[in-house]
Amino acid sequence: MLLMGLGGIAPAAAATVYTAVIDAGSSGTRIFLYEVAPGPYPVIKEIASHKGIAGDDGIDDFLDRLGGTGKNLGPEAVGEAVIGPLLDAITPALTERGVKDGDVVVDLLATAGMRSTLKPIGSHDPSDVDAFYDGIRRFITAKGFAAGEVRTTDGSAEEGLWTWIDVNNRYRDAFRTDKAPVGVVEVGGSSMQVSYPITAAPDPARNIYAVSINGRTFSVFDRTYIGLGQDDARKAMRQQTPPGDGGARCFPTGMQVDQDSGDIIGGERVRIARPAAFDTAQCLGSYSAILAERFGKLGDPAVGNSTSPFYGIAAVRYAFEEIGAAPQIPSKAGLSDAITAKCVPEGAVANFKIAKKYGQRACSSAAYIDALLYGPSGLFRDNPELFKSTVADQVMVDGKLAGSISWATGYLLQKYAR
Repeated sequence: MLLMGLGGIAPAAAATVYTAVIDAGSSGTRIFLYEVAPGPYPVIKEIASHKGIAGDDGIDDFLDRLGGTGKNLGPEAVGEAVIGPLLDAITPALTERGVKDGDVVVDLLATAGMRSTLKPIGSHDPSDVDAFYDGIRRFITAKGFAAGEVRTTDGSAEEGLWTWIDVNNRYRDAFRTDKAPVGVVEVGGSSMQVSYPITAAPDPARNIYAVSINGRTFSVFDRTYIGLGQDDARKAMRQQTPPGDGGARCFPTGMQVDQDSGDIIGGERVRIARPAAFDTAQCLGSYSAILAERFGKLGDPAVGNSTSPFYGIAAVRYAFEEIGAAPQIPSKAGLSDAITAKCVPEGAVANFKIAKKYGQRACSSAAYIDALLYGPSGLFRDNPELFKSTVADQVMVDGKLAGSISWATGYLLQKYAR
């Protein structure tokens, strides 16, 4: 039956779209498969995901011939080593639904790791990166899928903005209700994003962008800061004074040299040079200096201009959880007290799963987040209560997993809004 309105024949509902988004992050590569019903408020259902290959530290490593679990693979190997297993992982979900691989558009969108490869930050010309992406497109097509966008995202106008969309969709339902959106602090491996609603008119030159979904329109400030992800900040800390120390002041007291997995810096693995002895003042000072330098060069995010309080995600959430501070009711005292209790005492190393990288780095990561949020150069140094909560990446509804917080979902909400 055709439905008639004042405008004549009602438009047919948009066909369901199956699309996969490969999140090529600085610390690893993962894939999400979605079923999308385009519309004013697109209905997006995550139907499969894969966290990636253990030992993969980002596709950017392949450009420097440090890719793969053996850290010796070049650009030509990224397809077989990383992309292929991800595509294979979503095939069962497609088969179950009777969807052909060729009907699935695969976008690979890279974040701060790939942004950091370009000169003058990195060592590669745009032609190197373009050739790398061309190889990935050919691999996706050869696997039988439709290659979509394969490129590096803009951290401010895209990645951070997409994360803001997803957080406010999941936790605020801001595009279907009159609830006010919140600001977001997201810390990844190589970059940190700050985004928040603002009364000023959209102006990309001032990092203020328009978001319009389902008739709801907001002005959003968003800025990405390369080098302020937890991994890059830790690497910078390891290289600070005292020279050759390897950052022993920011790891749990009692951690031994051979327990430190280290960080690859300039092609060399850098570890602590002596048994760790966590020093609260020195560690906070190190990270505060790093933050002051980056904000001084790129500009303060001016979080006081936000019309709403802030939520923290990704490494912000993990830092609170790993150190034992309350993640849903964060406070300056709660975080610093937990760091002191868990990291400083003799034998503090026993408080962590030290065989795992995240256990080794828990004190360092928590100290960095403490400096980022509350330190002398921190975002909320003048107004700590503006930082309201941290939220989990995995979204639970009625006790069941209902999806993951990801810029990929925000990307699709904006892309398929009609």
